[in-house]
Amino acid sequence: MEILAPAGSPESLRAAAAHGADAVYLGLDALNARRGAKNFDRTALLEAAEICAGAKIDIHLTLNTLLFEQELPAALDVLKTACEAGVAAVIVQDPGAARLVRECAPQLRLHASTQMAIHNLSGVLEAARMGFSRVVLARELTLAEIEAICRRSPVEIEVFCHGALCMSLSGRCLLSSVAGGRSGNRGLCAQPCRQPYRLGGKDGYPLSPKDLSLLTPEWMSALERAGVSSVKIEGRMKRPEYVAAAVDAARAARDGQRPDIRLLREVFSRSGFTDGYLSGRLGRDMFGVRTPEDTRASLLHRGEPQRDLPHEPVRPKPFFHMDIPSPPRHSGRRRPRLRAALSDMSQWSPALSDTCEFIALYPDTLLRLGDTALPYAEKILVREPPASFSDTALRDSLTRLYAMGFRHFLALSLGGIRLGREAGFILHGASPLNLTNSLALEELEKLGLLDCTLSVELSAGRIAHLGGALPRGIEAYGRLPLMVLRNCPVRAFAGCGRCKAGAGAIQDRQKRRFPVSCAGGTAQLYNSDTLWLADKLRDFKGLDFVWLSFVDEDAAGVLSTVQAYKNAAPPPEGMAFTRGLYYRKVN
Repeated sequence: MEILAPAGSPESLRAAAAHGADAVYLGLDALNARRGAKNFDRTALLEAAEICAGAKIDIHLTLNTLLFEQELPAALDVLKTACEAGVAAVIVQDPGAARLVRECAPQLRLHASTQMAIHNLSGVLEAARMGFSRVVLARELTLAEIEAICRRSPVEIEVFCHGALCMSLSGRCLLSSVAGGRSGNRGLCAQPCRQPYRLGGKDGYPLSPKDLSLLTPEWMSALERAGVSSVKIEGRMKRPEYVAAAVDAARAARDGQRPDIRLLREVFSRSGFTDGYLSGRLGRDMFGVRTPEDTRASLLHRGEPQRDLPHEPVRPKPFFHMDIPSPPRHSGRRRPRLRAALSDMSQWSPALSDTCEFIALYPDTLLRLGDTALPYAEKILVREPPASFSDTALRDSLTRLYAMGFRHFLALSLGGIRLGREAGFILHGASPLNLTNSLALEELEKLGLLDCTLSVELSAGRIAHLGGALPRGIEAYGRLPLMVLRNCPVRAFAGCGRCKAGAGAIQDRQKRRFPVSCAGGTAQLYNSDTLWLADKLRDFKGLDFVWLSFVDEDAAGVLSTVQAYKNAAPPPEGMAFTRGLYYRKVN
């Protein structure tokens, strides 16, 4: 089982190599998910390749951010440099980037980043269909779920074994973007989750998990028996001594020895460690912050690599240049059609079908409605839940709904696309697929999408410049989901009864209230303000439809909002509204 170490700088790379890592992952100056790290330029990467060749370890290059249209040529330059350096693999999030790797650098192994939010077997199988040879699974999976995936996976599986945990399913967090325009999907997360919030009448840190650590003989042995190919240490923003200590501990644990956890805590921790989601023990014990004691302890160890490393040449890999296609801009419709996404059956009313092209409902809602919804089946989209960590239940629901007569499915993950296609549904793509460039749209069209919803991190100007024939739309109304959570903070800090009492929300220091709502076995954290674009849709070019997404509105509120969008009305007086990220610069 491979030990994969972070190399956020040349110094950290030397530490990882000197202490016995089997492979390292690193990024060039930009277009990687840790743009705040020191990272590497072309010269430093070629030098790193010599070091790694001498130490007989692989380099995995991170090209794991969403790419805007104008960044595609820069991504080609990154791949050319990667081929010159002879790196072993490229880690990507963006489907457009995956296409560039396949066509321009076919000898580089293609790894699916955890930012792709792959969290079930169907997602792994769909990634394999796209040409990926390894999938980095979401960090929210239990050991049993990982083992079930490994048993049937045709590709290598990689999991995190040590380091920081994100509160949200990776690739599904918009908190940093919305709070300050710094996108976690583009490598500039400002970590607002580590700030204090008020919940249940008390101040605390309900969005800040402890660091993960599975560096014990028991966990490492269990992961190896489960079929995991590689265990990954998080930490490209960390210092070389952190990398050295974590690699030493991982090697010891893999060899059946018990590492010094106290030393790991002293190098870096947040109130100690957690075994994360692997044990399935969710709750308040998973949360922690950096304390003054943690900070003082981390100053104790500033070691150098233990030994010098030999240098020898690397072999470059072939690179085939391609001209980035420039498809004509998508014309769209003069007045985009309205679509409504409902969270609960209480929001449903037959009158919606008169004004909306489609109405999206969760599978369990449709199954409860039963024959009531059948007369409107041609207008109903079966809506994929926020996350399906075991895809068996979703597959069964889709099979039942297709047999009832429903034919359209709204997918928000690679796994959802595969499940919907296998069940025979007509496929539509939701915004969590994070589509930001024309190549990505083309890739998803190849997977069978009839249309797609664009990323909410695209500006109106960038939307207008996207080409291609695939019909597309945007999120135009509602509280945007900022996080998808398997460990609900309300349940952990206040109890589920708080939600039923209407107090299921956290509050920041500016007294903004972020509601939390459960669906499909997960919770979602929603924005404090409501997105409103009814009076601004004329600013958007190239759209075929817009989504109105409802969280806690009643049926009357849903109908009145739909009518307001039909009439291009301004936001209601007194509403705390936002224009989203469509008029802001997202970095």
